Amino acid sequence: MFTFNPATQKFTLSTEQVLASAGQGIPQSEDPPKDRKFIDVKDGKFIIIGADGQALEADLGTLMMMVSMKRTDNLDNQIALQLDDIQKRNAIIGAMTDAMNKARQAKQDQGKDSPNLISVKPADPSKFEPDETWKISSPYKVETKLGPDGKMQYIVNPGNMSLEDFKKKAVNHELTPQPVFEHLIPDPKEPYKYTVRDPISGEELTLRQFAKRYDIPWKNIDNGKDKNAKDDWDANIANIKSRIDILNNDSQMANIKLQNVLEKRNNSFEMCTKVMQTNNSSVQSILRNL
Repeated sequence: MFTFNPATQKFTLSTEQVLASAGQGIPQSEDPPKDRKFIDVKDGKFIIIGADGQALEADLGTLMMMVSMKRTDNLDNQIALQLDDIQKRNAIIGAMTDAMNKARQAKQDQGKDSPNLISVKPADPSKFEPDETWKISSPYKVETKLGPDGKMQYIVNPGNMSLEDFKKKAVNHELTPQPVFEHLIPDPKEPYKYTVRDPISGEELTLRQFAKRYDIPWKNIDNGKDKNAKDDWDANIANIKSRIDILNNDSQMANIKLQNVLEKRNNSFEMCTKVMQTNNSSVQSILRNL
């Protein structure tokens, strides 16, 4: 018979042999698998056929319970995956909301003194990234152009070099004149207030780095020098909000799918309960007639 565990809300078979008889088995050949029956009927009796071909008789109630249990387990796995996806999406939406608020604050602070930054010079060329936290000595200048794949690429002039080639040659001292890299890092005495924590990796990222990681279109802004800075901040804020709206729409669809799976899981569980009640009633009836 079956035992109901109220903690897990699942049924377990009292006979290990019945569960083992439904084993999947691992194909040992690359040939297409042959069709086989898992359950058959012979002389009015139901037969469970294992992967090794062994057969075990079982009553209808046992078979129904076994099938319902397996379906419930599969649905539980689907629910866990969907809940994990929803949780991650919610965390990303929260981080994007934080980034949008930081961008609004940055717009208000535009032209004011930047948060204290410490210059590290010379810095490691291999880690150079052309954003507002780096400077590079003349005559080198980082520009962007549209690549053949339709994506923006960094090009370093003079020389029309790709960013990776430029960094490699700088590390190997193959450039004349040799560029000097200056890395601007936040002063630990005054934390850099325009950073966002990535909810997946846990890293603290600048707004530009965060936008790049989550494919948000971004306009780089040089504090106090860009005449169109406030318009650029408006564009960045709008781009973050647009991505949040997309994720919110995705969340609504994910919740609908989750509700459908939960409903199927409840139906499967109800069927298990009804089969168990029917079996128990049959057993009680037999015992009363003994």
